[in-house]
Amino acid sequence: NINLEIKAGIIEEGRIQDIDWCSILANLLDNAIEACKKVEGKRKIDVRIENRSFGIMLYMENSCSELMIGNNGRLITSKKNIGEHGIGLQSINYALEKYEGKIVYEYKNDFFRVNVALYK
Repeated sequence: NINLEIKAGIIEEGRIQDIDWCSILANLLDNAIEACKKVEGKRKIDVRIENRSFGIMLYMENSCSELMIGNNGRLITSKKNIGEHGIGLQSINYALEKYEGKIVYEYKNDFFRVNVALYK
């Protein structure tokens, strides 16, 4: 019961390796689905991928009932076994380093938003 909307333009093939796309998209979508499962009422995930003159922008927004951010600005897992989690965000950051990419996230009005920039 999650409303999923994906809008993507034509992305230049080969610029970003497939394994890095998988790492970024799969982990972000997995986290978004997990957050939506905890929401009572309307659940949604919106994804946009756009070509820009400087590279590729990925925007993702999902319903979210709570978000925990530590003193260092990093996300804190709500999962019980902390030692086995957080690998997804590390994988995303590793892929972003390869393209000098940036990730910015915010929690506002019961929505979690992620903006990812992958530079040429």
